[in-house]
This record gives sequence, structure tokens and C-alpha cells, in this order.
Amino acid sequence: MLRLFDPQKSLSSMILDGASRLILGRLSRVVITLAGLAVLSRLLTPAEFGVVAIASMIVPLVTQLMHGLIEVPILRSDKLDNDEFYSSIWLGYFIIFGFICVLWLMAPIIAHQLDFPNLTYALRFLSFSLLLQPVISAGEAILRRNRRFGGLALLMPLSGAVYTISAIIMALHGMGFLSLVVGQILSLLTRTVGVIWISSVPLFSRFKSKFTGILGSGGLGMVSGMLSWVAHNIDTVCVGWLLGPSGAGIYSRAYNITTQLKDPFTSLNFAIRESFVTHRQLGTDRAHRATINGLRLIFLVSALMAAIIIVMRHEVVLILLGNQWIEVSLPLMILLIALPFRVTRVYLNCFSQASGSLEHLVSRNFLLCVLMSLSVWYFSGFGLLGIATGVSLVHLVSCLLFPGGAIDTVVAGRLQERALAMLPGLICASIVIILGESVGFIFSDPFGFESIMTRCLICVICCTGILIFWPIRWLPEPIAAMRHRLLEFGRRGRF
Repeated sequence: MLRLFDPQKSLSSMILDGASRLILGRLSRVVITLAGLAVLSRLLTPAEFGVVAIASMIVPLVTQLMHGLIEVPILRSDKLDNDEFYSSIWLGYFIIFGFICVLWLMAPIIAHQLDFPNLTYALRFLSFSLLLQPVISAGEAILRRNRRFGGLALLMPLSGAVYTISAIIMALHGMGFLSLVVGQILSLLTRTVGVIWISSVPLFSRFKSKFTGILGSGGLGMVSGMLSWVAHNIDTVCVGWLLGPSGAGIYSRAYNITTQLKDPFTSLNFAIRESFVTHRQLGTDRAHRATINGLRLIFLVSALMAAIIIVMRHEVVLILLGNQWIEVSLPLMILLIALPFRVTRVYLNCFSQASGSLEHLVSRNFLLCVLMSLSVWYFSGFGLLGIATGVSLVHLVSCLLFPGGAIDTVVAGRLQERALAMLPGLICASIVIILGESVGFIFSDPFGFESIMTRCLICVICCTGILIFWPIRWLPEPIAAMRHRLLEFGRRGRF
């Protein structure tokens, strides 16, 4: 069931080979999702988005649990047999069935405590779709482990299109918040059918009870996933509790936009992780250089993306959400500051998942959970913007605090090395933001055509300059060769 690829193949070539398809698939889904968001935000109210934002939190929770239970053992073991594999799927079904029973009983209590109308129905509708998660996690784990990224890339825009189209059709027919709920269910169903077809993992298999080989790493993976879910959702719950459905809707839209921007980098991390699994014999010096160079590049790209959206935040909100959502602009700007640090933390965690210390990964997620809880508690008195500020600060601190085992520290480097790797990206992003924001002091109408075009021109010039002058030794070999050909094309007019 598991295949290993040639360990002599260039690490950067393996990463770029898988990442190019995953990023293309993820970008396609992001474009479809944002296009659907632009339509749905004009058909539904912030309160309806707020109800679904709270209800939908159960989906990433179960996804994280099944990722830890099923995917982590598959990723870390070269000898996982079929009995253990199918046992992990059945164990996932048992856990989710118990979770659904508890959720069904607790839904009215949760809705009453948060004072969210219709939350009970949204939670109960979504709960049964969770039974699809074990086979999704198992199938995607096999596809990633065998580096079959093409099928995964195809499923991303397909499931996104199913969600967007179905939700828009139902919203046009006046189904309100249910249009978002049913759209998610249909999207999960599409993803399940696609994964079964591509990976050949059956929806139900003969019951197995060989759990001993999966409870060790699988249990740690589940604990780590649950802590990560708590850390990434406690802020939305707090906003909903303090400010009601409308406040949760506004905050969740800002957070959702930053998450959509993070998604392509998550795809890159999948490719990096599976490549390092294949290169278990890779020397620590080579692995360290590859990690630091990758960190420098991924931080630069994510920081520039965040800086451009910060500069153009008003236009982005107006295009995606419309005038009624203009309050999203400020929390979006604050959360975007933390985007490169969120990307960096996920990037560093992928090495622990592949071959590092799972115990230290759990400790890092526990630390993130504690910091996020304390931050939300302290900043909740400052309202929505205060919570967004606290969340951004926690992402920054947790990115720099990277306690790990011996392998993690050797591969990812010490704090000083990581900080120096991130410094060029911080400088470049700061230049873009300073120049872009200064335009508002030059033009009398900061939202006029001349101001918008000037900010766009500044972003293009800065990105072009970085592309030309970025040191070639900091780039992976395939990207360095591609840039060399592009520069030669610019000088000579041909490749």
C-alpha cells in the first residue's frame, strides 16, 4: 500500500514537483471560494455567516483528529500493514459516532449559551457529514504518502466549486444559513467520492481490531490536532459570545480571507513533508540548509502577499464582500500582519510530523493553546479589534518559540538562525506597506482612481525589484534556474 520513491532524487526537485500541482489546485479552489464569497456575502447577512462560522468549527476539529489518528501513523511508518490501516479507519468511525451523539445532545445547550438562533439546526445538520472524515483522511494520506498529488490537486477546485454553486443556488431560493450548511455537506460528499475513486480506499471495509500499531503516534497526533483546533477557534467563539452572530460573522470573514491566503502555503508544506519522509537518510547538514532556505523563501512570499493585501485592504473587502462589510477592513489588516508567522509555524511543524518529535509537537500546540486562551481573555475587553491584535501577537510569539527534540532543533535551526532567515521578508514587506500607506497622505481622495493605481504600481515595482535582486544562493535550484532563464529572456528577448 505504501511506496517509497528514489531517495537519490533531488530534494528540491521532489518538493517542487509535488508542490506545483498542489498549489495550483489550492489556488484554483481559493479563486472559486473567494468568487463564491463575493456573491454569497451579498445574498446573506453577517448574522447568518456568524451562525455557520460557529457550527462549521466542528468540521476542522474532526479533520484534525482524523489527521492525527490516521495520517500521522501512515506518514511516519514504512511498515504499516493493511490490518492496522483499516483498524485506524474503524477506530475513526467509533470516535466520530460518539462525538455525533454528544454533539446532538449538546447542540441546544451550546445555542442557548451563545444565544445564536438556528445554531442547533446547523450543528445537527453538519454532524452526520462528519462520518465521511475517516475515509477522506485515509485516502488522502495514502495519496500523499505515495506522492500522487495530481488527484488531490484536482479534488480541491472540484469540491470548492460544488460548495460555491450549490450554496449560491440555495441562497437565491431563500434558504438562508442552510445554503452554507448544505453546501459544505455536498462538498464533503464530493471529496469523499473522489478520494475513494482515486485512492481505492473503501468507504467500509471488513472490521479489524489491530489497534496497537496506531495508538502510539496516532494518539499523539490526535492530541496535537485537538490542541491546534482549540488554539485556532477560541477567538471566534469569544467574539461570538461577546458580540453575537453579527460580530462573529464579521470576524470570521476577516479570518477566512487570511486562511484562504494561507492555503496555498499549506499545500507546499504537504509536499515538503512527504519529500522529507522519502529522504529519511538525508544528512542533517543538507536538511538544515534546505530548511533555512525554504523558510527564508516561504516567509518572503507570504509576507509580501500579506503586505499587498494590507495596502489594498479596502478594495479587497469591497470587491469580495461589498459595502455592508466595510467593518472587516481593520480586523483583516491586523490578522494579515500575522499571516507570514502562521505560515512559518505550519512549515516548521511539518518536519516534526515527518520524522521529528511528536511529543514536542504536542507541547508546542499546547503552548499555542495556552497563549491563545490567555490572549483572548486579556484582549476581549477591547472588543473585536483587541482580540484580532491579541491573536496576531500570539502567532508571532509562537512562531519564534519552537521547542523541539534534537532532530527538530538541528534541522530547523536555533532562534537566531530562524529570525535571520525571516528578516529579509520582514524588511521587504515593511517597505511595501510604508510606501503603499504613504499614498494616502499624497492624494486628497485616498480611495480615488489615482490613489488606487499608485498603490498597485508600488506593489508591482517592489515585487519586481525583489524578484530581480533576491540572492540566487537563497533559492532552490529549480527556481534559481527558472529565474535565470527569465532574466536572460528580459535581456535578450529569448530563452
